[in-house]
Amino acid sequence: MAHPSVRTGFWRDPSLLTFNRPDHAPWGDVIRGAVITTALGWLVLAFDAPRSLIPITLGATFTAIAETGPGSDHPWETMAWTSAGLALGAGLGAVVADNASIAVLISGAMGLICTLIAAHNARTALSGLLTLVVFTIYVGYPGPAEAVLTQTSLILLGSWVQTLACIVMRSLTKRRHQPKEQRPRFIDISQWQSTQHLRHGIRLAITLMVATALSESSGWAHQYWLPMSVVWMSKVNQANTSSRVLHRLLGTMVGLSVIGLLTHWMKLHGNEWLPVSVLGAGLLIAYIWVHYATAVVGVTLYVVAAFAMVGDPVDETIIYRMLDTTLAAALVVGAAWIDQRLQTGLRVKN
Repeated sequence: MAHPSVRTGFWRDPSLLTFNRPDHAPWGDVIRGAVITTALGWLVLAFDAPRSLIPITLGATFTAIAETGPGSDHPWETMAWTSAGLALGAGLGAVVADNASIAVLISGAMGLICTLIAAHNARTALSGLLTLVVFTIYVGYPGPAEAVLTQTSLILLGSWVQTLACIVMRSLTKRRHQPKEQRPRFIDISQWQSTQHLRHGIRLAITLMVATALSESSGWAHQYWLPMSVVWMSKVNQANTSSRVLHRLLGTMVGLSVIGLLTHWMKLHGNEWLPVSVLGAGLLIAYIWVHYATAVVGVTLYVVAAFAMVGDPVDETIIYRMLDTTLAAALVVGAAWIDQRLQTGLRVKN
């Protein structure tokens, strides 16, 4: 059966009006995740360390997202793998950020590896996605080389605090642990045989390399935005990719429009962006499995507001972020279309 976006057309995707089961993101867990993120953000700002805000809240927010996958059992193992992946992605991205050629090559390798890891199950796929997102952020937003260890340590700190809070809260509420045989594990080698995931990995690797090369040569202040958008949009098959691209486009435009209104009317500066960033993190945690466009609004608010607190010129870059998002959509859809044409050609020859 064809995907709904194929039957009704790209711009009439019914998934925009469809919300999945809300128990994928229990509101108690969402509130806890947002509160932990808020507390950590407030602490680093209270100690006048705004550059610590991004890594520590990235760790806390993305680890909380990993918890909210399908099922209501204890996801501590997924959270542990996610925290390790986030630290690895950030560290590797920061190390290669100063060399554009190496950054392009490593981006392709990371895209392929994370896609193959994602073949195991839904939660592992999300962990791989988040690792790749963090990698693109640190490639496009380079800092001093000596700060790499500090950045990765802060990501781990945010992740571990979130994981500990999860363990404590679930123990207090006596929620069951996940049976061992159902727990997310690292990818089984047999999954590497999946032609579909392998093709997707190669397609994402090439698209991500192109996006990274374009972003590294643009000289814009937000070089992470284009490759990060490519990562968020890409899916295994073309129908799901089309739906994801539409959600990403609309969600990003709404989120950036809200940022623009706040910048114009409220003229927020520095730490005043913290509530906006936390609101975005909460929306992302709550809706990543429920309604993707809403989650995109959240991640847009979270990322842009967080970077605004460390001096990113928000008002000057909104239009460029919109253009980057549109370019990323064109790259992802184009790559999926080319791949489909190649597959069709192979079938005809056979």
